[in-house]
Amino acid sequence: KHKPLISIIVNCYNGEQYLKEAIDSIHAQTYNNWEIIFVDNCSTDSSAEIVKSYEDERIKYHKTKKNIPLYAARNIAIDECNGQYIGFLDCDDIWIEDKLEKQIILAMDGHDIVFGRYQIFSLDFIMPLQPVRNLDKLPETCTTNDLLKSNPISIGCVMIKNTVLRKYRFNPYYQLLGDYDLWVRL
Repeated sequence: KHKPLISIIVNCYNGEQYLKEAIDSIHAQTYNNWEIIFVDNCSTDSSAEIVKSYEDERIKYHKTKKNIPLYAARNIAIDECNGQYIGFLDCDDIWIEDKLEKQIILAMDGHDIVFGRYQIFSLDFIMPLQPVRNLDKLPETCTTNDLLKSNPISIGCVMIKNTVLRKYRFNPYYQLLGDYDLWVRL
């Protein structure tokens, strides 16, 4: 069966602490037709060395000329994406091994945007977190009215059709909440 390419945007500014774990979680995916678009936002730590230590032609490294707002950097990454679908993984996050496989099935079934659950974790605890009150259910859809009440969609759990994301893009002036702004506009 056709396995579309998924572009994974990883934006980084001094993210060395968890970067290897983040990239390793991409390499561990059961779905392997992906590319990483890594945007180094002028890191001063060892982030660049960590990324460049992977000998994988699927990782495309880009460095900004100066430190810019996060969502401006995400727009730069969008311009470099070759995949039919785009996902996001921040350099301090990890994915479960079948995230891409499960989401691509839904995306190929005609959905322009697919999102799922997530957990917040630290070195001291694991706390299940789901962006809805009932932890057993995730909404199948998210209307504008729902979004005006709260943001149940984490950017790290999203897969978006490339053509949709290129049309709407992030507001480049945001350092925070740029994803929430995009969800409302979509």
